[in-house]
Amino acid sequence: MKILVTGCMGFIGSNVVPSLLNSGHDVVGLDNLFQPSIRPTDRMKEISKGRWDAFKFYKGDIREHGVLETVFAHEGIDAVVHLAAVGSVPRSFSNPGLTTSVNIGGFVNVLTMAARFQVPRFVYASSSSVYGDSHRLMKTEGEEGNTLSPYALSKKMNEEFARIWAPAAHVNTVGLRFFNVYGPGQLPDSPYSAVIPRFITAPPVVHGDGSTTRDFTFVGDVARAIEFSLAYADKASTVVNVGTGVGTSLKKLLVYLEKTAKHQPERVGDIHYSIASVVKAKTEIGFEAETKIEDGIKITRAFYEKEATNGE
Repeated sequence: MKILVTGCMGFIGSNVVPSLLNSGHDVVGLDNLFQPSIRPTDRMKEISKGRWDAFKFYKGDIREHGVLETVFAHEGIDAVVHLAAVGSVPRSFSNPGLTTSVNIGGFVNVLTMAARFQVPRFVYASSSSVYGDSHRLMKTEGEEGNTLSPYALSKKMNEEFARIWAPAAHVNTVGLRFFNVYGPGQLPDSPYSAVIPRFITAPPVVHGDGSTTRDFTFVGDVARAIEFSLAYADKASTVVNVGTGVGTSLKKLLVYLEKTAKHQPERVGDIHYSIASVVKAKTEIGFEAETKIEDGIKITRAFYEKEATNGE
């Protein structure tokens, strides 16, 4: 297949592209380079090796119809993996206009363009944040609570738009609710950086008492989940969790990293417990995470140690 990956230079995108290339697909990437991952082009080239010539890049913004029309009209796209978004719960509070214009408006632009050019398969990134104030320890599809941030709301609206509109447009969608993805390439030095790269590369700061629990999911497993979703045979649109089904508290994470943390007050909009129910992912798309947190952290820490050495 020829697959369009939006947000291809971001953390997840730059890990997904070489995975798709190595599986024999041709990949077209689209990114506005607002916040690229660490050395995305070099990393993708290294991982994809002899398949790099099957990748073509367009610089552009998903909010621009002209850019999208050019890509779809000239590339003969067979499937879309939509990853482009403005992430971070705190950033969505400080700049809700940016979050909603990209995450909602951009999503609708890409999905409707896929329908216009009769692209039948559309896999997109949702988020575990849609579970909001659900008090269930295991987050299960269909048992969501009230959303707690503009970011979470934007992802929930993506799911609802796909559910309502995509079937009538003959586009089959799979929404993947990612649970705290980590791995090589994540930016560690932004105020909006994910917890694992920040904890690895700088003195850790914990918001709250450290009992906050997350389902940390290695990015290599996320790439596999996307490939499984591209092969999903059912024509009905669906949404599934992508996680390990195992929770790790921030206290335990610090033990794995052999670090101690400075504590600060909890942040508005943060969810206290978030662990994925993985039943639906197994039954519907056949996906099951393979990487244990201990192994994923070793791979991730080795990446940042190598980056630090190369930067000296």
